[in-house]
Amino acid sequence: MKMSAQEEAALLSRVRSGDPAAAEEAVLQYSRLVHSIAAHFRVQGYEEEDWYQEGLLTLLTAAKTYRHDSGASFATYAGRCISNRLISLARKSHGNASRALNTSVSLDEPDTQWRIDSRMTAEDLQGRVEAEAMVEQIRRRMKEQFTDMEKRIFSLYLLGYSYRQIGERMQISPKSADNALQRVKKKLRDSI
Repeated sequence: MKMSAQEEAALLSRVRSGDPAAAEEAVLQYSRLVHSIAAHFRVQGYEEEDWYQEGLLTLLTAAKTYRHDSGASFATYAGRCISNRLISLARKSHGNASRALNTSVSLDEPDTQWRIDSRMTAEDLQGRVEAEAMVEQIRRRMKEQFTDMEKRIFSLYLLGYSYRQIGERMQISPKSADNALQRVKKKLRDSI
C-alpha cells in the first residue's frame, strides 16, 4: 500500500530515531523496490538472497540519511543508494571494475541505471519506479517462459547480432536462430 508523504516522513523519522518496529515497517514497505534492484546482480559465489539482504541494509541506511528537501522521493533516493552499493560490492568482489560490470549485470536486462534529471518532477520519478517494477515483472515472466537457448539467442539479438552471427556463436543455422527469435517474440507478445 502506498503511503502519503506525511506517513512516509513520519516512518523515516521513526527509523532515524532507532525504532525497530519502524525499521521493520520500512523493510515491508520497500521490499519490492529492493528485490527488483537486487535481482539485476549476478556474481559467481553470491546468491540472489545475499544481494537482497545487502539491499535491505542499504535501504535502512538510506532511511537514516534521506533529506526531504533534496527534491527526490525516498523511493528514488533509496533506489539509487541500493544500486550504487550493489555495484560497488560487485566491483570489489572481482577486484576488476570492468570485469565486475560485465559479469554482474545480466545481458538480457537493458539499462539498469536510473537517469535522474533535475527537471523531473516527483510524479515523473514515481512513474519511473512503477515502470521499473512492470519491466521487472516482464523479465520474470521471460525467465520462466524462455528456454536457455532462447535466452542466449535473445540476448545476442538485443546486442545487435545478425541471425548469421547468432548462428555462428550458438553453432546453429541462421534459420534455427530466426525460429527461436520468432518463438521469443510470440512469448513476449503473449505475456504482455
